[in-house]
Amino acid sequence: MSTSIPPSQPPKSSGNRALVLVVLLMLFVAGGLLYFKLGADEAPKAAAPPPPPTATEAAVDQVIPPPPPPPEPSASAEPTVVKKAPAKVDTGCSTCGSCSGTEPAGFRGALAGRAALAQRCYEKALGQAGELTGKLTVGVCVGVGGQVCSASIEKDSLGSPLVSQCVLNIYRATTFPSPKNGCIQAQVPMNFVPKKQ
Repeated sequence: MSTSIPPSQPPKSSGNRALVLVVLLMLFVAGGLLYFKLGADEAPKAAAPPPPPTATEAAVDQVIPPPPPPPEPSASAEPTVVKKAPAKVDTGCSTCGSCSGTEPAGFRGALAGRAALAQRCYEKALGQAGELTGKLTVGVCVGVGGQVCSASIEKDSLGSPLVSQCVLNIYRATTFPSPKNGCIQAQVPMNFVPKKQ
């Protein structure tokens, strides 16, 4: 008995056909999108005509003549200048000759701190003058709000205008703790001697 073997046939692959159809469909859609995109860029766009100008715009486009020059003042006329006065705040500085305020907490410490800064003025002058020693006493008037109304050299045995001006600038540029009940006056003695090496 002989048995015949049927010829081998490839298995049916219905899944592969579906995959091929999906890929072809995607390529077709991508090609259509690409064609649409390129075709849209190449197509000339029709520009809408500009709207007619409104009455306001037409008036703006007209040339407006410049205003006439101002009349020349006569020789006898005085120019009038109107100055607005700044708002006045009473700091107590007008009464620095007779201050009756009281020192707030930390006021003496703030004065001493400025005196320590004044040492830099002395060291700078010492580099230029060599042997420079002496004392300075600075008189300071501080108004309400802590502003320095005035600062001046009361006593000077140092004899250096450079140091004196530098020290005064330090005190004038400082705001101190605000005195109570008016301005206060203070004197700050300083002794300048070279540091021992």
